[in-house]
Amino acid sequence: MDPFTTKYLAIGLVIGLLVGALVAYIGFHTASTNTNVKFIYLNRTINKTVIKDVYSNSSLFGKISSGFYDNNVVMLIYTKNYTCTPGISASMLNSTVDSLTKGCEIGILNNATYNSSVMKAYELIPAYTGFGVFGFYAIGADQYGFPQFSYNGSVYNIVTSCGASGSRADCNYTPSYVYSPFFSSLESLVSNHGIGGLPKGVLPLPSSDYLLTSVTNRSNPINIVAVLVLDPNIMPDPITGECSRIVQSNLSNPIADCLNSTTALYNALQTKDSAVAAANANNIVWKDLGEPEYQVIIPGLTSPSELANITNTNIILYFNATAQYPPVS
Repeated sequence: MDPFTTKYLAIGLVIGLLVGALVAYIGFHTASTNTNVKFIYLNRTINKTVIKDVYSNSSLFGKISSGFYDNNVVMLIYTKNYTCTPGISASMLNSTVDSLTKGCEIGILNNATYNSSVMKAYELIPAYTGFGVFGFYAIGADQYGFPQFSYNGSVYNIVTSCGASGSRADCNYTPSYVYSPFFSSLESLVSNHGIGGLPKGVLPLPSSDYLLTSVTNRSNPINIVAVLVLDPNIMPDPITGECSRIVQSNLSNPIADCLNSTTALYNALQTKDSAVAAANANNIVWKDLGEPEYQVIIPGLTSPSELANITNTNIILYFNATAQYPPVS
């Protein structure tokens, strides 16, 4: 199947992330009882609970995360609250949705006018974990808001620089909830209610890392582009920026497209890997995408050549980036 068909515009972020969730009407932050979890990204002498805990003695606590740029890890310092421009169409709103989302939407599908003066950051969402990206413990997240991934008899906690919004590991100055018309329309197929007590079409911002297109030491507005990562082998460690081979692959170098650069992202859009099928065999998200073999999918993208100009959210974050990471207390 062609990975750049319009099918991915709607279902890339939503089908499967919703259907199974409707059978588990749950909330955030239930304590985990799994004793066989592997924290694959925090296997160093670092507090393994939440990345932000590393900075508990820093004046920057709660205002930073890591990010990736040009094969390196950088520190992102959030300077002010997010904006969402243009806001959700009035025809999609009710007062509750408006109050929760503050006008933020995923899936606007290039309806926003692209402004070349606004930098972009690719939001790397570990979609191979399924429902866990939204931070719901009962359907695939740990108690800190990180998604979990099961493979070959082991459960892996996929630690990202930002956990799902509303969780202990979320990032400041990011939306708590986002709306999508596709969330709502797909929920209507199986239920008259939203998920976890939320209005239809509204979900938390998913667990993710940020891949930058440029770095400056001053605060900039950053337009967020949602990216679905389907290959666990190319999801970078948020502290080292390195990737690990987790799933068996038919590629000679399974981590060659480690997503710590835009070049790697461009290549991953065009690279098929047997690891994708192996990792997503029980993932409804992947199945409803048509079981693609490509390492990543960007909803709304019709060709890799459009990568620099793609817009599929109206979310603007404000941060600057430095090469120093982690920060000095």
